[in-house]
Amino acid sequence: MRKDEFARYLQDVRGHDETTVRSRLANCERLEEYEGDLDAHFDYDRMDDLIDRLTYSTEQERRNRPTRHKVPIRGNLRTGSATLKQAARLYREFRGE
Repeated sequence: MRKDEFARYLQDVRGHDETTVRSRLANCERLEEYEGDLDAHFDYDRMDDLIDRLTYSTEQERRNRPTRHKVPIRGNLRTGSATLKQAARLYREFRGE
C-alpha cells in the first residue's frame, strides 16, 4: 500500500480530517494483514474480487452465513465488512479507478 500517498489523497483530495484518515489507513492495513497487498490486488483485477468478497448482505446476516473474506470481524459482520469495503473502494479510487 502506498500509505503516505494515500493519506495525502484522503486529506487533500477527499477532504477527510486527520481522524478519518487514520481510520481509513488502519482499515487498509487490516485488509493487507489478512488479504495481502492492496496494490497487488489493484494490479491483478482493480480490486474487483476483494471488494466483491467484502460484500456481506442483510440476507447473509439473517441466515448467519460466514463472510467470504479472511479478515476477522469483532462485532457485527455486515457493518464491519461494509467499513472494510468502503476503505478498499477509497484505495481503488486513489489508485485510479
